[in-house]
Order: sequence, then structure tokens, then C-alpha cells
Amino acid sequence: AVVSTQSTGKEREGLVERMNDEWTVIVKDLFKKETDIDLFTHLNVSLSTGERGRIDGSFGNSGKCKVYVEDGLSEDALTLLDKKKRKEGGGGKVVVKLVFKRFMFDKKKQMLQ
Repeated sequence: AVVSTQSTGKEREGLVERMNDEWTVIVKDLFKKETDIDLFTHLNVSLSTGERGRIDGSFGNSGKCKVYVEDGLSEDALTLLDKKKRKEGGGGKVVVKLVFKRFMFDKKKQMLQ
């Protein structure tokens, strides 16, 4: 039997809901509530402010996830995510992008980068 190695490139985007600390952020809208986030754990993501991070696991049970930022958040990101500035209308949105591949006939249904 010939196994096809066709892959589909996929991309997902979510928003940083809040910052836990300068190394960890909580992301919403990257996954649906029903999605098994464990399949995506340890995959790399990029933030719109230029940082790179990885998915650390789920947060709650509403499809949110924790993202560990490898080099810490930049000053720009800290300013955008500052709670006080958000209330005053000065905060902005930070987009998180996940790019991965899935092979069509993979029985394990792994996500690869």
C-alpha cells in the first residue's frame, strides 16, 4: 500500500486576553471550546509584537490557552497589555498566530511545524 504524504498547511489566530506575568500570557479565540488543546501543546506561536512563544496548555475550559514567551515580553507588548492603560483606552490588541501542518492520512493526527 502506498501511503500519501500530502499535508495541509493550517494557520490559526487568537488574541491575548491578558498577561499573567512577563513570561506568560492567556490567549483566547485560538481554539474552540471542544478542541483538545493537548494536541497543540508545545507548538510554537508568534505574537504580533514580534515575540516567539509556545503553547503551554489549556487555561480553564472555554478554549483559552497559556502561552509561554521564551524571551519574555518586550516593552511594547507590556505597554499594550498593561491593565491600567487598557482601561484608559490606550491599550491595544496583540494577535497570536499558530502555523502548523497536518498530514492527511496520519493515523495519530499529529500537528507538525
